[in-house]
Amino acid sequence: MTREHAVAALLSSPAGIAPLDVWIAIKVVLRRELGEREWEMWIKHARLWCAQYEGEKDQTLAVLMPRNGRAITGANRYYKRVRQLGAKLMYGVLIMPWINMEDFHLKREAIEAMPVSDLSDDELREMRFEVFDRRKVPEQFPEWFRRQESVDELLRQWPVSHQRKAELLERWEWQNEFLSQPFLEPPCSPLWEGFHG
Repeated sequence: MTREHAVAALLSSPAGIAPLDVWIAIKVVLRRELGEREWEMWIKHARLWCAQYEGEKDQTLAVLMPRNGRAITGANRYYKRVRQLGAKLMYGVLIMPWINMEDFHLKREAIEAMPVSDLSDDELREMRFEVFDRRKVPEQFPEWFRRQESVDELLRQWPVSHQRKAELLERWEWQNEFLSQPFLEPPCSPLWEGFHG
């Protein structure tokens, strides 16, 4: 999504109320209800990332928080109230910590590096349960399993089926596309220093 599309999304919605207006109204009410301490701790740092539309009337505001313990604790403490305020304006609200994209791309590398087995998911699951139950590698396991030095080493390098690996990569692609959307309300507070979105 380009910046122009993101800005266009700010100006209209299926309900006729712009998502950014809804989010700013929620923040104003929270500041008035909860006071300056909560405003400074977390409300002013919460940023509207995107608005998701599912059908005619189902709309959700995705709000990101900086990775700061105090800010996230404050958001968690008043999450129910934030959702109540959003519901009054016909919006759902999802609050989550921002994703470190470097870590997210490492996750893709980890998925690509997973060993693959020709066995089915069910067969691999049964073997894994057997390893857990006995705390040793049974003799009837394929050669690859018996070569591991310990049960812990075996479990760390447990293979996945081709189908499971493809599903994980497909999910990562979908998440990457979702996470690549630009912020509707760009982060600008000190807690967002070091953010590269």
